[in-house]
Amino acid sequence: MIRILTLTLLTIILSQPSLYAAPDAGGIQHVTTVGPSWNKFTNRDGTGLYHDIFKAVFTPLNITVTHVYMPSARAYEMLILGTADIMACSAHVEPQLQLAACPMFQNQYHAFFSKKNIHPWRGRKSLNGHSLVWRRGYYTADEFKDLHELTFAEHSSGSTALGMVVLGRTDFYIDDINLIRENLDGCTLKFDMKDFDIKPVGRRSYYPMFAQTRHGTHLKNLFDSRMKNLHKQGVLRKIFNKWEFSYPDYDCVPQ
Repeated sequence: MIRILTLTLLTIILSQPSLYAAPDAGGIQHVTTVGPSWNKFTNRDGTGLYHDIFKAVFTPLNITVTHVYMPSARAYEMLILGTADIMACSAHVEPQLQLAACPMFQNQYHAFFSKKNIHPWRGRKSLNGHSLVWRRGYYTADEFKDLHELTFAEHSSGSTALGMVVLGRTDFYIDDINLIRENLDGCTLKFDMKDFDIKPVGRRSYYPMFAQTRHGTHLKNLFDSRMKNLHKQGVLRKIFNKWEFSYPDYDCVPQ
């Protein structure tokens, strides 16, 4: 009877996640990542570029990863409060937080606009003297400091920002091309897309964010170290190829 109980207990223990993380993990067994659900990045079914990268980084260290979906502003608060470990992802640092050295994505960002109001198109300089709108927390005025006579506004959703352009209340909606298209697909306003256009107006990198604490710094260093190894091993490139995204310049990341 004792032997049966012992074997049953052993089976239960072995079926659970490892109680001891790999040495490089510093005893960490679980991390909680937070952030919005973005198509092809953090899909709600657990697939996507960011989900796959986190799994590649942490799973070999016997660290389980759980993602909780929420708006970016709330995700920042969770990191500061210490109730989450990593936010995915941000292009700029927030107070009391720090960015990883290795990005998870690099891409152009785009502007959606009315061709009747903006003509002819002269690239990024076409933004000069106009009004821009983006989703709250996604961009900052500093990213456009090379331009002049701009006005800025933020809205809680991309669909609202896009609607401002469609209704003629602002000139440009700034966002990632995938998110602009996603909002176009869900737009309930009636308009002819032939009257509008989408053009690239800049490029930037997106990084996971950590708290400015000992735990946050340890996780950041662990993440950067693993990312560099996965890059050298060719694992990261396979993940980017899977999701059909361009591969970031990881060779330029400080060693």
